[in-house]
Amino acid sequence: MRLLVLSDSHQRAFLLKSVLEKETDADVIFHLGDGAADLRTFMQNEKRPVFLLQGNCDSRFAKLEEFFDGTVAETHIFAAHGDAYNVKFGLEKMALQAQLRQADLVLYGHTHIPFHAYDNGIHFFNPGALTDGRYGCVDITDSGIFCIHKEIK
Repeated sequence: MRLLVLSDSHQRAFLLKSVLEKETDADVIFHLGDGAADLRTFMQNEKRPVFLLQGNCDSRFAKLEEFFDGTVAETHIFAAHGDAYNVKFGLEKMALQAQLRQADLVLYGHTHIPFHAYDNGIHFFNPGALTDGRYGCVDITDSGIFCIHKEIK
């Protein structure tokens, strides 16, 4: 199972289009906010499950979810933009939420900085900002969870 993880596209629909066309092998799409509503433009033809989350720069009228707390491919995922958890100042609040929810994988954006860490049985993954040409994929396999940072070339 491959997750396509996007964040912080900030109304750059052409970047979203480019990544969606390139990453056709992804099974599920997450947009972690700040431009998530832009993805709606492409959703009418999209067959894959898509999860759009609210970012601090997204209009409240977009009516996006604040977070995702669910299971994909037998992996418990907690995903949020990250601003509500002060991720620019550390991952403590995000880690606490992950532990309380018994998450295996945490997806977040907001900082625009690609990041991956594994701590106390939890993967923390920030794909970076699509405005900077960065995004990510997460492969969930029988061998484990593999977080991959990618760039638009």
